[in-house]
Amino acid sequence: MGRSGLVARAFAMRLVHLGYDAYVIGETITPKFVAGDLCLIISGSGRTSIPVAVSEMAKKLNVEIILITSDPDSPVSELANRVLEIPGRVDVLREKEYFTSMLTGQHAPLRAMSTLFENTCSIFLDGVISELIYRLNIASSL
Repeated sequence: MGRSGLVARAFAMRLVHLGYDAYVIGETITPKFVAGDLCLIISGSGRTSIPVAVSEMAKKLNVEIILITSDPDSPVSELANRVLEIPGRVDVLREKEYFTSMLTGQHAPLRAMSTLFENTCSIFLDGVISELIYRLNIASSL
């Protein structure tokens, strides 16, 4: 689930603080998908195995999919109901699959562009939370 997964976890936690039911896939308490659910996928490439598998299953179960990605032409983009493109991901790995590249020792150089996507997603989603706080007229002490 990588760094994008950490961004998703932080967003889910903030949604729970606002009173919403929000879960992160892979956690022990996450319930099954049911029709009418909303699945938010955050994936810079939109091509790694977990986001692809989750989006395929969500589509089969008639779950609304929103994708935040840097690649609007990815396999997950094709399955998503809505796609929000956030520039910033730069692929420098030969291996597109995150876990394969990790296990084979292929590492991208640590530089600002390799984290720009996750940082931008985090800022954007914090803005979503701020807007929800405003629209729901919730005290700012959260």
